[in-house]
Amino acid sequence: MKILITICYLLLVVSIPTSGFGLAPCLKTQERAVVQLSEEERRLRDELEEDTSILKMDCVPFSALEARNAKELAARSLNNRIRLALYDAARSGMGVVKAQRRCGTDEGDPVVSYMIVEQGKIKFVDDYSRDSFSSRRVYAKTCDKLVLGLFVENKDKREIVFRRLTDESKDKVAMILKCEGMQGEGGRLF
Repeated sequence: MKILITICYLLLVVSIPTSGFGLAPCLKTQERAVVQLSEEERRLRDELEEDTSILKMDCVPFSALEARNAKELAARSLNNRIRLALYDAARSGMGVVKAQRRCGTDEGDPVVSYMIVEQGKIKFVDDYSRDSFSSRRVYAKTCDKLVLGLFVENKDKREIVFRRLTDESKDKVAMILKCEGMQGEGGRLF
């Protein structure tokens, strides 16, 4: 393998005509190395992709304080209902609720995030396996609790910040779930 990498490096660095001479093994080796998922990652991804019980959320930006049109308003309403179901399942410790957010990167590749609440246990899965500009891995983490909140504008500092949801009308705000106590992270939004 070391010899093949050295040969690939020399072929790419040294000015050799690009008629395909000797580059095919280099490109195939690089491609295989990038998309190689562990058996556990592949099993988890395939299991989630085949699960028909997963609720599908629309990919609406978290930071959009106001819905710009009827489509965004409908998407926000759907997402709010799904987030409430996840939150209620986590808080009650009963039932199973699974949700998916599939968004596209700037380059158009899909990135899929899942939140699974099962008997009060919260699991977060990020699937980058089909994003050609990322790690191409599937990451699964657990978190201790969910906080239901929303983004509000802090006009003094000219920023948008996360706040816990109080008694405001849940139909008029874009609810956000924050995963607190997540392995290796301060908090994750969904």
